[in-house]
Amino acid sequence: MNRNRNIRFSQKKKNGGWTLIEIVIAIVIAGILTGGIYNLYSNWQKNKKTDDILSIVNKSFDALPKMKTTYGSYDGLGNAYVYTSERIVLSTVKSPTANQFVTPFSTNGLTYDSVDSATLKNGRVLSGTDQFASIIVSDVEGALCQDIVEGMFARIDEIRVGSTRVATAPAITTACAAAGTSINITFINN
Repeated sequence: MNRNRNIRFSQKKKNGGWTLIEIVIAIVIAGILTGGIYNLYSNWQKNKKTDDILSIVNKSFDALPKMKTTYGSYDGLGNAYVYTSERIVLSTVKSPTANQFVTPFSTNGLTYDSVDSATLKNGRVLSGTDQFASIIVSDVEGALCQDIVEGMFARIDEIRVGSTRVATAPAITTACAAAGTSINITFINN
């Protein structure tokens, strides 16, 4: 009799399939893994966007001083000048539409110009006709604002988040927090 019972029990286990608890556990594990993978991918995308825009702006500010050295100022600096240059931005940043530049945030995401003054972080104002280059990065995702500003902070004379000049870490945090979902960031450098 015992032998028959053992045979029935082993047959039941073989043919029984998954129990409800096993299915629930499998679904929970799959959900946790999916959530983790999504978070990793989302963070990777944010880091890539930040790195891409910092690379574009840094390359521009590496090349722009040659213009000032050659011509004595940034007079004439604008999107048309930069679009025709091969050294200020990579061709991959140039939009098929003339004088527009593709960023991770917009198909027309950069505006180049010359300005007459810059306010340094210590409050000192420097001025001179067309002596400063300005790059406006448009439609930056609010969540990436702080990382982008901090990535350029040590290098740039003046940074504006929207219309607010930022010169300290708390000012950056406050301005970026107030930015909402999209903001323009202006970088001005000598």
